[in-house]
Amino acid sequence: MLRRGILIAFLVFSQFIFTTPKVYIEVYVPRVVDGDTFVIRYGSRTDKVRIIGIDAPESVHPRKPIEYYGPEASQYLKGLLKDRWVILTFDASLRDRYRRLLATARIGDKSVAADLVTNGYARAYRPYPFKEYLEIVGLDRYSRVMGLGLWSRGPPKAKGYAQMLGDGQ
Repeated sequence: MLRRGILIAFLVFSQFIFTTPKVYIEVYVPRVVDGDTFVIRYGSRTDKVRIIGIDAPESVHPRKPIEYYGPEASQYLKGLLKDRWVILTFDASLRDRYRRLLATARIGDKSVAADLVTNGYARAYRPYPFKEYLEIVGLDRYSRVMGLGLWSRGPPKAKGYAQMLGDGQ
C-alpha cells in the first residue's frame, strides 16, 4: 500500500517536472469517425485525431465487429463535436500507430475525454502518456461502479483490460 502511495505521488509530482511544453490549437471538427476519433480541419488541411487517454467501444473498425455501446458512443461524440470548434492540447506522444494525432480535446474548459468516461461512453486507456491520467482513471471507476453506459452489462471481457488500467481487477 505504501509503495502504491509513493508511486502515485511520484506520478503526480513528475507531471510538473518532466512535462513537455504544451501546444494548443483551435480547430474545426467537420466529422466524427467513432466514439474516440474525429476529423479536424485547419486551414486547407485535414487530419484525424484520437482522443488520448480513452478507448470507446468499436463501431466502424474494418476488422472488428461492432461492440456493445459503440454506436451510442459515436453518436454522443458527434453531438459534442460535429461542426464545432474545439481546442486540442498535445502531450508527449504526437501520433499513434495509425498516424492519428493524439490530443486532449476541450470545448471551453470542458474536457471531452472526461465527459465521455464519466457518462460511460468510453473507458480509461493508457498506452500513451498524458497529463490527465489519474483524473480519467478515477472517472472510469465512477462510471463502472454506477453501471453507466458501456458498463450497464458489467465490465467488458476484453483480454488485458485490467492491465490497461493498471489496477489488476
